[in-house]
Amino acid sequence: MVIDPKNNVNTHRSSDAQGQSNRHVANNQQPIPPAPEKSGAKEDTVVLSSQAKAIKGLEDKIIKQSTVNQKRVDEIKAAIARGEYPINYERVAEKLLDYEELFMK
Repeated sequence: MVIDPKNNVNTHRSSDAQGQSNRHVANNQQPIPPAPEKSGAKEDTVVLSSQAKAIKGLEDKIIKQSTVNQKRVDEIKAAIARGEYPINYERVAEKLLDYEELFMK
């Protein structure tokens, strides 16, 4: 945020072709050059515990796994196509009634 001499606040930011931000003071004024980088500046570091690393590893494995068991899906599709997929009509009816009860409440 920059304040011009007339005490107007301007938070407008635009990007140049290199993707760097230029800050503008007020309409039709020159951009303020970026501050020079300090040499020898210390960087912040983060150290993860072994437990956090294990959790991250498990998260990565879960993300990589498919949520769909494609082999089982293909087996069911093939059984349906052959007319061999067993349908438990009582269970289907019970589930439909359970679903309908959700709307009665």
